[in-house]
Amino acid sequence: MQNIVDRIKKDLQKNGIGCAAVVACLILFALIFQDVCPVQILYGLPCPGCGLTRAGVLLLTGHFAAAFQMHPFIYGWAVLLLYVLFCRYIKGGKPKGALQFMIILIACMLLFYIYRMIRYFPDVEPMTRKDGLLLHWDPDRN
Repeated sequence: MQNIVDRIKKDLQKNGIGCAAVVACLILFALIFQDVCPVQILYGLPCPGCGLTRAGVLLLTGHFAAAFQMHPFIYGWAVLLLYVLFCRYIKGGKPKGALQFMIILIACMLLFYIYRMIRYFPDVEPMTRKDGLLLHWDPDRN
């Protein structure tokens, strides 16, 4: 157990400032723009990861079907996260194949994004349009 705590402390010492900066930016974005996604903020369009945060919250609160509906790839990311945490903190080693799995997840998410943009945009959450800072797209404007 002490080894796990030592690994966590070491990682926090090494990456704590960067993690805190990311969290601070997300909080700042949420307070200023009521959104944390840079793509949504700038362009008002959904990105391939759109809905992942909401799906993660749904998953953590036990709403498994709703999480899948919001973004089915939340389960792939959850498995990857658990695998990496297990390898790093329980086994004390590096996760083998994690990078390859992440690349496959991202590629699948890009294909799924194209499908969702064709099928659901702009009417079904999370594939909805908002006004962005750089792009104010109005499909009804002549």
